[in-house]
Amino acid sequence: MNPDLFRQFMLSAANPEQRDQLRERLIADQDLSDQLRDQETDWIDAYAAGTLPPADARALYQHLQQTGQLHRIPTAAALAKRKSQSASVFPYALGLAATLLLVFTAVFHQPRSKAPEPLPQITLALVPGALRDASATQSVTAKNNQPILLQLQYQDTAPQGECHVEIAGQPFGEDAPCGLDFHPYTLPPDLAPGRYTLKLTTPKGELIHTYQLTLKKEVP
Repeated sequence: MNPDLFRQFMLSAANPEQRDQLRERLIADQDLSDQLRDQETDWIDAYAAGTLPPADARALYQHLQQTGQLHRIPTAAALAKRKSQSASVFPYALGLAATLLLVFTAVFHQPRSKAPEPLPQITLALVPGALRDASATQSVTAKNNQPILLQLQYQDTAPQGECHVEIAGQPFGEDAPCGLDFHPYTLPPDLAPGRYTLKLTTPKGELIHTYQLTLKKEVP
């Protein structure tokens, strides 16, 4: 498998002759076509999870925009969330099997401590606007180090280019292409409880939207 096949396909958009040659190869070779489709899906999943390098994220966003497929980004984010929720059922079955095994081997072995399960991700949609009433501010309650994904909604239409996020005047994370329906942003896991102002700007500092968020932490 050629790991750079999808990158080659995206770059060929600027060269019609090269793109036609690649299309002929894909039509003639079904396996190659399947590889391209799988790599495209992998890139979109990585983009939705925020693990795609900035340069690749920009190239993917432009490709999806040109081919009318930007809707696949929020769809991939939603599917990843559902998979993480459904996957939480399996550790219980594994825990039961481990317990039975310990019962039968307790005479010969010391009981082993069970590794803590990863905390499920929390997803919260934030609408833009500065609210004066603190009680009306959107809030989220999480455990320590629990991942929180924010969906920063747009007022009207999605901005063009890249988005930059600041919390309390401090930049967190890297610039990333603005999404079609919202800009996904993961809060820093060690962020202390409190009320925060988030600013969505362009990399040049031009303000796009302002959001208010109250972060609460569960007491162990």
